[in-house]
Amino acid sequence: MPPAEAKIVRADIKRKGERIGYIPGAGDDIPQSLQQIGYTVKTLDGSEITAENLKRFDAVVLGIRAYNTQDHIAAGRQSCSPM
Repeated sequence: MPPAEAKIVRADIKRKGERIGYIPGAGDDIPQSLQQIGYTVKTLDGSEITAENLKRFDAVVLGIRAYNTQDHIAAGRQSCSPM
């Protein structure tokens, strides 16, 4: 086996806002990573994903493959107008 290698990169992260809504996908660690940076993260289920509810957050992040795992997201996108 070849020796294992890892690349470490130092990033100067400038945090803005406090609260992030997170819509989960499949198999990722996004909420934990955002919490390590210092954000308050609320994982949202289907019933919580409404335009009015999303206004509570400084940002909303979709997990990897969220469109593949949650059908209501793709359906809701059809009725939303871009910002």
